[in-house]
Amino acid sequence: MSNQPKSKKKPQPNDLVTYEDMSKLYWLMYQRSKVDSLTITQLTDMMTWLKNHIIKLEKANEMIVDKYEDKYEEYEKANEDLKKQNTELTLNVEELKERLFGKLTMRLKEFATRPDKKKDN
Repeated sequence: MSNQPKSKKKPQPNDLVTYEDMSKLYWLMYQRSKVDSLTITQLTDMMTWLKNHIIKLEKANEMIVDKYEDKYEEYEKANEDLKKQNTELTLNVEELKERLFGKLTMRLKEFATRPDKKKDN
């Protein structure tokens, strides 16, 4: 191999593009562009439908979330009310126990925690 630069060659007659070849190429490019425009139109229509569908789903999702948030708040409020009622009932039970067994339990506690157990016998 030599390090000489390659010489420029003149085009050969077989390498030249004819008018018929160019017109054929133009016709094929035109058909391709028609198919591409149709495909782009279909894709655009599909994308607009998908966009509208997503917007509808977002609205439905928002309505469902609002509905369940309201239910959740109602349940929280009812839970707090029941908790208060449960606390009141517990206090009432303790109060009734104290009325009924108050003196007896105090005597039992004193008996169990007496310092000198030998005095009882």
